Amino acid sequence: MYSLSYPVLIPLFLCVLLTVFLFIYWYRWRKKTLVLLGRLGSLFFNHKKPNIFAIALLCIALSVLIIGILDPHKQGKEQEIKIKGADIMVCLDVSNSMYAEDILPNRIKRAQELLKKMIDQLDGDRFGLVVFAGKGYLQMPLSTDYYTAKQLVDAAMPYSVPTQGTAIGQALKVALRSLPDSPIKNKSILLITDGEDHEEEIDEAVKEAQKRKIPIHTWAFGSLAGAKVPMVVSEKKTGIRTDESGAAVISRVNTSLLQSIASKTDGIFSGQANEVGMTQFLVAINGLEQTGNKTKIAIGFEHYFFYFVGLAILLLVIEFFSRSIPAKPLEN
Repeated sequence: MYSLSYPVLIPLFLCVLLTVFLFIYWYRWRKKTLVLLGRLGSLFFNHKKPNIFAIALLCIALSVLIIGILDPHKQGKEQEIKIKGADIMVCLDVSNSMYAEDILPNRIKRAQELLKKMIDQLDGDRFGLVVFAGKGYLQMPLSTDYYTAKQLVDAAMPYSVPTQGTAIGQALKVALRSLPDSPIKNKSILLITDGEDHEEEIDEAVKEAQKRKIPIHTWAFGSLAGAKVPMVVSEKKTGIRTDESGAAVISRVNTSLLQSIASKTDGIFSGQANEVGMTQFLVAINGLEQTGNKTKIAIGFEHYFFYFVGLAILLLVIEFFSRSIPAKPLEN
């Protein structure tokens, strides 16, 4: 919920107090000056008391008008609606090997491009994101907030995770835990990686996916010939990664592993980092059992500025007519 915040009201309140203080100071200074100057003061000042009531109304009207201009509002009432679609958990590899440039501009950038294109094609499907390297990290639970999803995909880089490696099995387990445990066959996992796994949890994750009848689709990123792995710090190359002997590290795609994961879970394997694999995946999820996902959304905003503007106008009208009240002569 968004509304006019207290930090905005505090300086406004201080401005009103300052205005009142300056008026009181001016009024006292004027009174003392008239006493000192005597009759000569009539040449410079009106000997009538200022209309305090009118001035107070003017200050209040100004304050209320400023609040109205700031447009205080709040989120509209939430309504629960049903959106038909599938539940998709994406496991995105952000290990250092995804910096390899056998796919231009590099594996991770190409994966991000395709994934964002895929998100643009979703309609009512809930999207979730797990990034992984040495460990799996849930970045986004299932949601239809596609704008945020694309932002998180853009931010998923090797330097954004603390532990390196390629823990595919652990990432799949995180994705499986994030999918609702229901008999409805509307769930799937998309694994995006070069397949260089360094863990032994894949078999356990595959067995769980088989038991729950959740297909794991795989996108392979990389070439069989492989490529050197750059050392990158905040998206800037600083050299080439080497092993203990000083030789350059060569990263190759492990297609056999990714084909095995897909085939065992009735998923689709895509060995090409292009739109063909994306289209195949979208066709697959469209063929899933569609169900209504309950989602709460806010219906617009409720604005209150016109109340404040109306009150300010009313106070100004009262202030205008209050000027006709005869003012008392200023006492010396």
